[in-house]
Formats: sequence, structure tokens, C-alpha cells
Amino acid sequence: MAQRIDISENVLCEYLDGDAVLLDLTGETYFTLKGTSARMWELLTNLKDNDAVIEQLLVEFDIERSIVEQDLEELIADGAKAGILHVSDS
Repeated sequence: MAQRIDISENVLCEYLDGDAVLLDLTGETYFTLKGTSARMWELLTNLKDNDAVIEQLLVEFDIERSIVEQDLEELIADGAKAGILHVSDS
């Protein structure tokens, strides 16, 4: 099921050498995402839909769908728990 993903207004993101460095302005917490996780974040920022992100990652990477789904689910869950992502059903 597709979920709409919104990035918190309180998060700044900078991309450095393929990594995403996130700063949560509310809690003044830094997060670093590397490799595929950084790309997932970038796609979430632009597409805002987990199914669309999965489809794009399958085009870009030679990886099994189940792995992409699991990794994205973990990123979304961790982001929601940290308060930097907001998830709603589409």
C-alpha cells in the first residue's frame, strides 16, 4: 500500500560525496545516510510516495524488490520515530 511521506520542516539536508547529512533543527540531532539510503532519502524528498521510491530504486540498482522494500520500510520507520518524517496513507 502506498504511503505519503513528508519530510519535517525542521530538517535540513546537505549532500556530500553521495552521502546525505541531515540536521534536525528541533532536537539539534545529526543523521548521516550513505549509499542507497541517501538515494532513498533524496527520492522520498521528491516523490513523497514509498511505492514510487521503490520503483525508481529498482530501475537504478540491481537489487531484489524485497530488499528495497525492507530497507525503505526501516528508513521510514526510523525517520518517523526520530520525528523527521511524517507518514500517512495515500
